[in-house]
Amino acid sequence: MLRSSLRTSCVLALSISLAGVVAGCGDLIIPAQADGGNETDGAPLEDGGGTTDGGATDAPGTLDASDGGLDCADAAAGHPTQLGCTGLYSDWGKRTISSDAKPFDPGLHLWSDGAEKFRYVYLPPATKIDTTDLNEWKFPVGTKFWKEFRLLGKKVETRFLWKIAPQTWFRTTYEWSDDETTATEVVGGRTNVRGIGYEIPSTDVCASCHAGRTDFILGFELVSLAQSTSAGLNLAALKTQALLTNAPTNTPVLPTLTSTDTLTPAAFGFLHSNCGTACHNRSPSSFAGATGLFMRLEVDATGALPSDAKLTDTYKTSVGVTSNFTPIGLPAGSFMRVRPHDPSTSAIPYRDGRRDGVVQMPPLASHLVDFDDVKRVIDWINSLP
Repeated sequence: MLRSSLRTSCVLALSISLAGVVAGCGDLIIPAQADGGNETDGAPLEDGGGTTDGGATDAPGTLDASDGGLDCADAAAGHPTQLGCTGLYSDWGKRTISSDAKPFDPGLHLWSDGAEKFRYVYLPPATKIDTTDLNEWKFPVGTKFWKEFRLLGKKVETRFLWKIAPQTWFRTTYEWSDDETTATEVVGGRTNVRGIGYEIPSTDVCASCHAGRTDFILGFELVSLAQSTSAGLNLAALKTQALLTNAPTNTPVLPTLTSTDTLTPAAFGFLHSNCGTACHNRSPSSFAGATGLFMRLEVDATGALPSDAKLTDTYKTSVGVTSNFTPIGLPAGSFMRVRPHDPSTSAIPYRDGRRDGVVQMPPLASHLVDFDDVKRVIDWINSLP
């Protein structure tokens, strides 16, 4: 099993401890694929660019049962149980991506246990994203998002979000068969997928994270799409194609503490996309808003971020702030969220560096530690005065 082999490799390798000292791996698990800390999104964006089944492109939502022999009757009723009936493919049999489903890479990535991910978005013709509030985008009815996950080069799941009414998103997940010939709805989730410890979460838990945004969508947002590592339908492309109602006049740049500081942007980018965007933010419905720990990077009315990291919520609500969390057996209040130059008593890397189902962060659907990014946070903490 992959997890077992990873643990064996971890014992043989050298790792960081939360005190910043080189030590054995303990309960840190090195991910199967490492590409700078998040996921293997270095693969080229896939876009079929049209169709090969007669020359006409099927727009997302167009149901063509002749494509691969699919029966899309339930999709016509508004609940597609087959991925091939969602509009992502113009030809399911050939796996041709519809030219209307635009690929994108948000630049800042959510850790998904080392999975490689491919993302697509469909915006209905003649519509724009309502960006009146640059921190909370609102999407036109009919918008669709797909996110495909691959492990060891093989498709595992594709998650689907479809805005069917002003306040309603249809959401479901499709599990790929081992031979990748079918992708069928699975609402209850799966554990130990392909026998390698990967989890497909139940659709019931989607709102635990997605409720942290006014309009449910997490990764398709200003800060991530503005990064130089973004691609496809990113901020630059959205502005060029006039797809935003309120295009920002500035481009958000990740904040720093000094002119030569590279550790803060790396740590803040990870915390924004993995902690702040979904849960640790000021949105009224956010899962962790009541904690008072906020790690989503918020832009001003022009789209700019504070250049000084000390002016961000991430810094002000974590550095030097006593944590509500204390490991069992230690005195209450002995941990800070971030204790400068002491990651061993800093709750953020402590919880990010565990996968025990109890104190781990994030709390859902992850069984492997994001080793590289936890180290980035530790390096940043060690650099603080």
